[in-house]
Amino acid sequence: MSANDYEPSEETHSTETIFTPLDGDLYQIRILHLSAASDKEHVIECHISVISLDDPGLQYEALSYVWGDRDNDQMITLEGQPWRVTANLFRALQHLRHTDRPRSLWVDAVCINQEDTDERGHQVSHMGPIFRKAETVVIWLGEAWPGVNDAFRFFTIAGQISELHVNRVLSPSLAGQGVDAESERVIRALKHFASFAWWGRMWTVQEMVLAQHPIFQCGRSVLDGDLMLQAVRGIFEHNGCCVLGGSQSTVAAFAALTHCFRAPVTILLLRSNLRNEGDPSSNNILPIVTLLRGHDSKDPRDKIYGKIALAAAEASRLSLLSDYHQGTEDLYTKLALSFILNTRELKVFMCILPRPHVLHLPSWVPDWTIPIDLDRDLLAWHTRMRYSGIYKTHRLKPADCVVGRNITSLKIAGIIVDSVKQIVATPGPYRRRIPTLLKVAQSWPQPEGTRCIDHSPPRESPALTLCGSSIGSERVHSFRELSFFDQWVTWMTSSPFEMMFPNQEVAQFDYSVSLTSKGRSFMFSEGNRMGWVPENTTVGDVIAVFTGSGAPVALRPREDGYIVIGTAYVHGIMDGEAMPDDAELSYITFI
Repeated sequence: MSANDYEPSEETHSTETIFTPLDGDLYQIRILHLSAASDKEHVIECHISVISLDDPGLQYEALSYVWGDRDNDQMITLEGQPWRVTANLFRALQHLRHTDRPRSLWVDAVCINQEDTDERGHQVSHMGPIFRKAETVVIWLGEAWPGVNDAFRFFTIAGQISELHVNRVLSPSLAGQGVDAESERVIRALKHFASFAWWGRMWTVQEMVLAQHPIFQCGRSVLDGDLMLQAVRGIFEHNGCCVLGGSQSTVAAFAALTHCFRAPVTILLLRSNLRNEGDPSSNNILPIVTLLRGHDSKDPRDKIYGKIALAAAEASRLSLLSDYHQGTEDLYTKLALSFILNTRELKVFMCILPRPHVLHLPSWVPDWTIPIDLDRDLLAWHTRMRYSGIYKTHRLKPADCVVGRNITSLKIAGIIVDSVKQIVATPGPYRRRIPTLLKVAQSWPQPEGTRCIDHSPPRESPALTLCGSSIGSERVHSFRELSFFDQWVTWMTSSPFEMMFPNQEVAQFDYSVSLTSKGRSFMFSEGNRMGWVPENTTVGDVIAVFTGSGAPVALRPREDGYIVIGTAYVHGIMDGEAMPDDAELSYITFI
């Protein structure tokens, strides 16, 4: 019987007759059994069974896919009754059917009673074990396209042989294996692979991170997910040897690959951390929420709930449960407060973007619904948080805070240190704004015979401030450690602009400048300081240091307290100079 014989109608069978209640105490889930079919056009027939995640020898696969819109829903049969699914799920089930035997799958849209809010919450809390225990996680990207074989062959070869170079001139190379990473054909295929909606969804990324054995499927074409990630890791490990001294073609190819692989890099990082291969603190929920904040979810609460499985230990410590009866603003506020009270740190302030809140939230609570540029900002915010431990404006004093009767009111012990005197206007992209800013900073007028408040000569303070006194995760305390600074200035101000870095030291310094300046404006203060503040900071805003915060915080005075603008870098106070042991602290109210 052809699927075309079914005409979608408003009549579908009631969930009450299909679904029996699940026992949460027994960790029960439903499994979809997809009947075999020899013809793609044969009607999709499915049955449901109930299993426990505690059962030994579980044998099922999990489907990771994008629901898609509901404008073109299709019909399948579930327990012999017509059942409506999205067009994307319909196509996935068509291609996933075996010809000779049923296939057992966990599929969220069918295996969870979407009309039962309580069940949704309970099943979301099981997402971790559901995807971890699945034999295979099948990632359905969509239909095949003309370049699918080029893309899948590239990932397979690059993933199997990590020694292969992107640069055609070096040996052994990808080009020598017939997958030239500098060719337009391969780049075009990889761009298409990276363009599927799956990469931008919040839930789907988590599902691959959790998977024991992920595979990608486009139409009937299949790619081993681990090989894809190994290929991405290998490409980035070749950055130094292939790009430095490489041709314009190689540099352009790496730029294209970097763009294509931004989402896979996120998955690679999260999978490594989950397997304790990276920084253990990266398994905390705050860095994970930050890293994935650019991914879409229809329900804004899933910006948080969708990460619980990736940080299960901390979620349990914070008593964070999937509760779809709780409002979004209430969830975000309680979560921010839980971070502060449980860690005695103010790292949550690092997640406040320099843009107006969309939701009605206190200024000290990050609004996770604010759009963020996936290419330009996301990794920078996450990396800045990872490296934040190098600063000690608080002298490691834990956050001393008082919560008002209304949890939206928060007081934290600190000191108002300075106020903003001038914001240096340098609009435009990074490569244009930094040379302009460099000239302004180095010609900053100071009283005759004086130096910056940190007692460094005028030329040294701008250099240290530009990079946030750091190279990557390493703290830089003296201009003497920046022996390559003049090389960087020459390269940055070259005309015409030279794309390739002269050496690795200049490349690392430039990355630190880019990281420190992202989303920030350069400022001069009333106290003769310079630094980086959130780009929405204005003249008259103040700089404060707080217990619990390694970085200074920019605030906006109001009659009833202060608006939190975000964290900053202010040269000369990053090691606790503004908070001596005998300092008198006062409680500062955030609104």
